[in-house]
Amino acid sequence: MIFISHDMETDGTAALQLCAELEKAGIPCWIAPRNIAWGKEYGEAVVDGIENCQALLLVLSAASNASIHVGEEVERASSKGKQLFVLRLDGVAPAKRLELFVSRVRWLDVFGSLQSHLPNICTEMNTALGRVSTPSKPVYPPFNRRLETVIPDLEKMNHGRNPLRILLMIATAVCVASVAVGVVITLTSPSFSRLGIFFLLLGVGGCLPCGMIFSAERSCSEAVSLLSMALRLQNENHARKAIDRLRCFKGAKELLHVDE
Repeated sequence: MIFISHDMETDGTAALQLCAELEKAGIPCWIAPRNIAWGKEYGEAVVDGIENCQALLLVLSAASNASIHVGEEVERASSKGKQLFVLRLDGVAPAKRLELFVSRVRWLDVFGSLQSHLPNICTEMNTALGRVSTPSKPVYPPFNRRLETVIPDLEKMNHGRNPLRILLMIATAVCVASVAVGVVITLTSPSFSRLGIFFLLLGVGGCLPCGMIFSAERSCSEAVSLLSMALRLQNENHARKAIDRLRCFKGAKELLHVDE
């Protein structure tokens, strides 16, 4: 297994692409935050991850070069005798706290588009590790693996609510039109002011509940999309946020009992 050390904020997307490609080539990977179990202390999880890995792959960039956490991960891996690989995304020179560890190993420069370099990276990694390339399954935490079985049902439930959302949009449009008619009647025909006020009250009274329900439905749709994306990117924190939002909806809550 390979521990991928990277700056999550800046290089997170590139690191996840790299991780996915390596695992397709038969090289299991450990990467944060994907492999940090829910509720586990971050530092402890990282140290355990390094101990359980054969090698550390440093995604070197300007951001990771300045990251204290990345420096600590490289130091831990070196102190435990782990094999070290350096993948440089730009022309940055390693900081002094990294130079001691990376100067003695060969770097692989992948300037420009990472996607075009991925096949070569996998081949070189398999060769360096003395492995034969065989597809392997990504190392998912149990949390994500359980949720994957629920996503199709959640998406089906979400699509099933579309007619309700369309009706809400129509009702909201009617209410807005009612307000507009009420304003016009009240301002242009004083003799029909009562009728104008009636339309105003009808429109305002309808807009508020319709708007609130429509907003909730949109939140449900966004949460399903967020959960699906979080599982594709293996980001458990975003998945948890999506679940918290989905528990407000009866159909979704019943489907999510697998994680309760």
